[in-house]
Amino acid sequence: PSRTPEAPAHSTAGPSAPAPTPTPAPDPGAEPAVDLQTKGGYLLIGDRIMHSFTTDAQSLQSYADMLRQSASQMPQARVFSMVVPNSFPFYAPRSFLTPENDQRDMIRQLYAMLDPSVVPVYTYDILEAHRDEYLYFRADHHWTARGAYWAYTGFCAALGVEPVGLDRFERGQYEGFLGSFYRDLSKYPQSDAVQKNPDTVEYFLPPAACSAEVFATPEMTEGAQIPVVNTQLSDDVTNKYMCFTNGDQPLIRIRTQADTGRTLLVVKESYGNALIPFFTSHFDEIYVVDFRRFNRGGDTPPLKLPAFAKTHGVTDVLFVNYPEVPNSGHFVGMIEKLTD
Repeated sequence: PSRTPEAPAHSTAGPSAPAPTPTPAPDPGAEPAVDLQTKGGYLLIGDRIMHSFTTDAQSLQSYADMLRQSASQMPQARVFSMVVPNSFPFYAPRSFLTPENDQRDMIRQLYAMLDPSVVPVYTYDILEAHRDEYLYFRADHHWTARGAYWAYTGFCAALGVEPVGLDRFERGQYEGFLGSFYRDLSKYPQSDAVQKNPDTVEYFLPPAACSAEVFATPEMTEGAQIPVVNTQLSDDVTNKYMCFTNGDQPLIRIRTQADTGRTLLVVKESYGNALIPFFTSHFDEIYVVDFRRFNRGGDTPPLKLPAFAKTHGVTDVLFVNYPEVPNSGHFVGMIEKLTD
């Protein structure tokens, strides 16, 4: 951010502060106000925009093979796979839910393909149980920090640790967020309802002190300090989701006072950003790798996960992605380059 507002467009309160009020979930049997499926899979109902994905069994198998290879190359670490749903299966009318876009079934298919060396992280049923909370933005493709929190509890179950209660986190929020979905559909007059009811970006601050640095290369030279959660985004930053790890960074190192003897390596796209603050209570160090920022030729540096994990004493590796990634040969190929 280029400047800090004199009066930040967010509020900070203690654990008892009320959560943002979500828009009620649409009637599952209702017909949509606008069917934009022919416009790239978008669906707009009232003030909520959703996006569907089609299961690609071949890409899922490639993703499972990549995870198996990763586990075999990092025998000193436990490898976890967290594939999370987006908002579509929870809020789309039943008439738009098909076997081809069934995300629960897609995740089941993928997890059935996993090698025993890879630990699946189950989040779908947890998120579904909390679907009436503010788990996903209406105008952006990401989940909220509250949605990420419930997925974090699923990771804790797989990891074998107790999650930190949400009431332990100091809470704040930014108002007036219109994200990627709105930008994509703003030319349609039906999007006016979305524009009139923008999202709130809620955040939860780690309860224990921690520090974070961002690096452009795996050698981790010339790092720059960043906040794990940025509570001072300037007014001219319209993408308030950037409050989590200051947006998408190539490589982040977080140091905590957890004193657990564990080190976590997270391989992610932007869905992972909102998860990171919750991990700080369980690991002494956390390394966060955005797979889109390495091994692509040109100015992007090379990075190989096995060597990196060994160098930094990684005990646990988490691959976390939303539905588009394991169903896309393009994205799977990008992650594979980390383990070749």
